Amino acid sequence: MNDSNDMSSLRVLLVEDRPILRRLIGMSLNALGVQRIVDVKNGAEGLPVVKAARGGLDLIICDLEMPEMKGLEFLAKLRNGEICTRSKDTPVIIISGHSEPGYLQKSIQLGVQGFMIKPITTADLAKKIRSSVSAHASYADFHALGKQRMCAAAVSSAL
Repeated sequence: MNDSNDMSSLRVLLVEDRPILRRLIGMSLNALGVQRIVDVKNGAEGLPVVKAARGGLDLIICDLEMPEMKGLEFLAKLRNGEICTRSKDTPVIIISGHSEPGYLQKSIQLGVQGFMIKPITTADLAKKIRSSVSAHASYADFHALGKQRMCAAAVSSAL
């Protein structure tokens, strides 16, 4: 996402069990300019999508309570690299009807970038996407810069 307002290049995985919510969130994403959206109905269906993307997803939007594989289980598999090591740092926004502190705390422990309580608005989703993706990009840039400096220091000390 080059321009902070341009979301057209984002590749998004939407994990939500309720068809009407998948459709509404998808429509909100389309209204924001996001065109590359894969939607699945639970974490179990999301696993092969993440694996096939091999680090190519820019954002995952995920519900918590779903049949077969709940959102927190999916997120745990994502974060520990069990699905694909190149995808384990993909930004995740949780969208849930659950506002209990335990869900929020566990989500934070698993490294989510955003947590939204249903119902959501397109404007709120846009803000959360921008902050989640830009925070991830800033971290990735910072991490890459650190690696470059370490390599430069190693080369200069070898000379």
